[in-house]
Amino acid sequence: MAQCYRVTLVRTGRVLADCASCPSGAAARARGLLGRTGLTDGEGLWLKPCNGIHTVGMRFGIDVIILSENLTVMAVRSRVRPWRIVLPASAGRSTLELAAGTADETGVIVGDSLMFDPVGCT
Repeated sequence: MAQCYRVTLVRTGRVLADCASCPSGAAARARGLLGRTGLTDGEGLWLKPCNGIHTVGMRFGIDVIILSENLTVMAVRSRVRPWRIVLPASAGRSTLELAAGTADETGVIVGDSLMFDPVGCT
């Protein structure tokens, strides 16, 4: 079962995700968002360990935020379309995938810090 988190941009207090699930196990991380038809606003996927992703086989675009060990933003890729690769970021340790446009809407930039608070997602 995946743990879920509310993800907040520390600098502004804006919520990036009300429920970002963090799958446990290599198979669940490898599956990621494959087979899904989209992410709703407020939904996300936090992959750890992970510092780069692909959208091969996906049906929708996403925003990708690569984070350091202390949850500092190392890279932001907005509106990554299906069948693309986001190369690993140096010092990246985890990756947050969000609905396309979330990064622009919330103003997250490289160097920002994120806070992950456990929540019960439905």
